Amino acid sequence: MDYSISLLGDTHFDAAPQSRYHGKWVPRNRQDVLDRQGEFARNDEMWRERMPRLVAATATARRPDTAALLHMGDIVQGDCGDADRARFLRDGRAACALGMEDLPFLPSCGNHDVRGGGGAIYDDWLLGTISGIPGTRHFGGADYLWPCRDDAFVFADFTRPDPARLFSMLNAADGARHLFLVTHGTVAPPDAWGPYWFLFGEPGLAKARRELFARLLRLNAIVLCGHLHHVAFRRWERPEGSLVEFCANSVWREGWERQRTVIADPSGLGSYTRKCPPPIGEDYDGRRNARTAVEILSMVDEYRPGLVEYRMQEAAGHFLLRIEDTRVLIEFFPGDSSAPAETFHLWQRSKTI
Repeated sequence: MDYSISLLGDTHFDAAPQSRYHGKWVPRNRQDVLDRQGEFARNDEMWRERMPRLVAATATARRPDTAALLHMGDIVQGDCGDADRARFLRDGRAACALGMEDLPFLPSCGNHDVRGGGGAIYDDWLLGTISGIPGTRHFGGADYLWPCRDDAFVFADFTRPDPARLFSMLNAADGARHLFLVTHGTVAPPDAWGPYWFLFGEPGLAKARRELFARLLRLNAIVLCGHLHHVAFRRWERPEGSLVEFCANSVWREGWERQRTVIADPSGLGSYTRKCPPPIGEDYDGRRNARTAVEILSMVDEYRPGLVEYRMQEAAGHFLLRIEDTRVLIEFFPGDSSAPAETFHLWQRSKTI
């Protein structure tokens, strides 16, 4: 049976005044203050007018067969005291699901959702959010499995990755028609900022990263993610199988309702890292970069074989995942558009003669 799923990328919900959610936030250093003030200003500007319009358009674009609302993580800005985090998450969910309250809300844990040590509070909030959704199985932390029709949606926490739990979820999803891995960061190193910000991105997890990619290829899996604040699409075709990775973005900067392609094909892989290498010592949520540009490019190049499609856009909006008998696709609605501007084809049944 055909069905659809509404989908939002990062939203970074926030609201003025700053003391409303960030009054008990304790910066680590002066750079922390400078970085966060820029993010607070960006989010306040977005959520004053544009983001409510985007959410309203998401609700309008849903179909009679829409089964859920998926969120790719970074629901909220974070940067709050523990006493405020649960309220922040509740308010963020309400703002992002306005007009779609009847749909199951299925979140992927983002780094902002737990930034500053709020993992336990997020996990409690998550359990309350997914409890009662038919068939949902919680595997611990922010990892859970949601079956829909003949398909399986595996939600993996990229902020606190646990290889054993993830592979257990994949085992539990065995036999599904389509395997969707939903995680905040990409599964292959992104050609972008953040030398550790992908699933199993830590040096000690390189073996798990490679094992996961190989298994997803064999499963012909579809990865749904966010985090990059760009709309991006990568497809690998190898003898052992195929893998598609779609990155959604709902951080609506002014003008980003007009799509601008920054990478058009696989030849662009590595171009961003070469142009803007992350400096040694740069702080990524408490983890200081120790990887040189050469090391990062070497990791990126591991994933060049079989990469047959690669596109990245400066764009933001909302999305509709459509699962049909013969195809799986994502419709992209820029900004608060009520009509899709682009369709990304994730899977299509092979024609036989």
